[in-house]
Amino acid sequence: MSFSSDLRTEAVERLQAAEVSLERVRALILHASGRRTPDGYQIETRHKAYADWLNHTVCETSWTVVESPGTFRFLVEADYPLETALRWLRTSDNRGDAFALLFAACGAMADPARTSHLEYRIKNQVVAASFIQAAGQHDIWLSSLSEKSYVRLYTKDSAEIGDMLIHAGAMRAYIRYSQFKVDKEVLNNVNRQVNCDRANARRVADSSMAQAEAVRRLDETVGLHTLPETLEMAARARLAHPDLSLSELGSTMTPPIGKSGMNHRMKKLIALAAELA
Repeated sequence: MSFSSDLRTEAVERLQAAEVSLERVRALILHASGRRTPDGYQIETRHKAYADWLNHTVCETSWTVVESPGTFRFLVEADYPLETALRWLRTSDNRGDAFALLFAACGAMADPARTSHLEYRIKNQVVAASFIQAAGQHDIWLSSLSEKSYVRLYTKDSAEIGDMLIHAGAMRAYIRYSQFKVDKEVLNNVNRQVNCDRANARRVADSSMAQAEAVRRLDETVGLHTLPETLEMAARARLAHPDLSLSELGSTMTPPIGKSGMNHRMKKLIALAAELA
């Protein structure tokens, strides 16, 4: 089962326990997810738990269930006032149940292990606008995009997605989602550290190669013995330890010197070699 399907199942569980007027439920389902037909509306879903809840709890005599492989269709020969659905979204009473219903009816969520994306495909523009306002009252700011037959509302903000899951009562999904976020953050931190370590290692290697090359040029042209003692010792240390960082190289000196002192000597050696080039 996908994360989105599990989330829809949890939304249905909340709806099964909700104490909400069925008139509100029917109105919101119809205007949010119903497609207009010559005889009324058609509602489709591939989610069995949601279809079963509709069939056993929501349907009345004007609803006809049509089953086909992989899809459940409900033909509705009745209309319910749009204002009933809007009033539910505008008031704070049972708004979490409305959020759960909207996800069950027309929501989808990407696998959080791959990306953060929560969206709703709502048939009615007025319902979509009212949902945006209702979500905004909880600091969940849904973006909108008008498609041919619906309005797509979505957020990619991980904090807003988490808040929506909480308001919809999907606590199992919220816990899983939060764990995905933690795991992803840990992995990103590890990757950043690894990349940083690799970059540092490349810089150390490139710098060490340049220093060793300068020392060899000095040795072949004027001889290291002609250098001041401090530079000669540093040069011979670099030839003996071409792979060490400046800090590590400084620790091999007698007496040991710090990274700054070793860097100063290497710069002098490189400058002398450049003069001989």
